[in-house]
Amino acid sequence: MLIISRIKNKAIAFHTAAKKLQQEAKSALEGTPLKKLQTAANHEMTTLVQTADGLKKEAEKLDKATDSDIVKKYLAVARYYKALADKKEFTEALTDPSSKDTVEKVTKKFDALQKSYENVLKLRVQELAKKSETLKNVADTLGTQVAELSTQATQLATAASNGSHGLKEKAADLVNAIKTDSQIVTNAIDVIKQFEAVTDKYEELTTAADSGGHKDKPAVKAVDTAYTDLNKHYDTILNVKKATTLKGEVGNGSDDKILKKAKDLYTKASLLAGAPGLSSQPEDTQKAELKKLAEALKTAVGASVAEGLQGALNQLKSATNDALIVEKALEVIKHYGLVKDAYDAVKAKETQYTTALKGTGGKDETDKYTDVTSGFLALQFCPP
Repeated sequence: MLIISRIKNKAIAFHTAAKKLQQEAKSALEGTPLKKLQTAANHEMTTLVQTADGLKKEAEKLDKATDSDIVKKYLAVARYYKALADKKEFTEALTDPSSKDTVEKVTKKFDALQKSYENVLKLRVQELAKKSETLKNVADTLGTQVAELSTQATQLATAASNGSHGLKEKAADLVNAIKTDSQIVTNAIDVIKQFEAVTDKYEELTTAADSGGHKDKPAVKAVDTAYTDLNKHYDTILNVKKATTLKGEVGNGSDDKILKKAKDLYTKASLLAGAPGLSSQPEDTQKAELKKLAEALKTAVGASVAEGLQGALNQLKSATNDALIVEKALEVIKHYGLVKDAYDAVKAKETQYTTALKGTGGKDETDKYTDVTSGFLALQFCPP
């Protein structure tokens, strides 16, 4: 709970700073850096405040908050913070004396939040390494106390910790990757693969213990307890079960599951992008922008199972082991975020779409916009 409490305090401080920036930007005078930022990045600021509020509320649950939800909500905050910070108007407001204090507070509070998040991840993975060592030690003890299980116990101990190849060592590599922000996914996949090796050796040991009548011996029970503890902590961090659940929800593209809903959204976004009401003359920049936003949504979803979110979903559907399932689930989450960003940009122009599509050539085409809205809401899911 202490670890989540640290995140909570940083999340509250960041949300407060982001909300203050949004409020001051809205009320800023025309021509000032803050007003220019509000004009250029209203969507990014609004979404950042919303996602920061979501992280704050999750962290406020303390011991009832889950690692996976904290990670998911933090990553959403980080994505929208980057989108805002990448705006040139953000940099201009940060350097202008009239707005520097307000904008700088957002950057400093995000840096503190990011550091706290990384520390939580490192502590969680370090705990995984410790539990791996515990499993190794009890397996070693079992090998000396029950001769018939010596081979299986030694193999389990080796899988749990062995030079640079055991689960303990793979977890240590992941900690270092988090510290340096490099090769995190690669090292996480290495941990998953090594945990699978540990599980295989544990299952071989339990099979031998059962058949040999040793399952009730204290040394065997100690191994069971250590493995169960390790397994629970491992799944909390790496979400293999949730990734596997997401894989099961992808569907085949013709049933009423995620892939079909993605296809439906692509079709609806295509119809919106091609609506006559969005056909523009060279001087009509607003309609050109509306068409461009709809096309960006199409691109994010993907025209086929080889592109965009559809492509990521198709690859997850075909994944055959835990390491691949988690890797492809992360890709789905990334592409889903891109689709949501593109949809949010369309949604932010609802009034303009409705005006442009109403009564074009005597025909009301506003259903093409509302179909996109319903299509996204049908697709909307909560990645692990």
